[in-house]
Amino acid sequence: MQGPARFLRDLKISLSCAVIPGTLARLDADHREFVNYETYYFSSLDAKTSFLAQAHRYTGPLTDPVTLERFRPGEDSPRRRHAGRLFYFTSESTVLEFDDAPALYSTPRLAMRELKSLESRFELP
Repeated sequence: MQGPARFLRDLKISLSCAVIPGTLARLDADHREFVNYETYYFSSLDAKTSFLAQAHRYTGPLTDPVTLERFRPGEDSPRRRHAGRLFYFTSESTVLEFDDAPALYSTPRLAMRELKSLESRFELP
């Protein structure tokens, strides 16, 4: 899957590492990870490894691919890997629905929903 790195480089946009804020991320496929419908870049492969071990600590709000609800994943949030992408879910029922038809849910759809509460927007990981 192609990521936005080429376009970011063309526009001369730099990004901070998702794990080590203030450190520039490398904009290439080796230093990139897709989580739900978001893209994260890292300054090093060690930073990427740290991210993958506890991605929920670094992501912020995500969109459940089944319900399209925005939520903040936690340590116990159900998750799956599909097509090179990590997915978090709001509940076991949504992960089971995803398991039945992952291709249906693995690409973004139009009607993503807002976070359930205003306070959730301001919580830090």
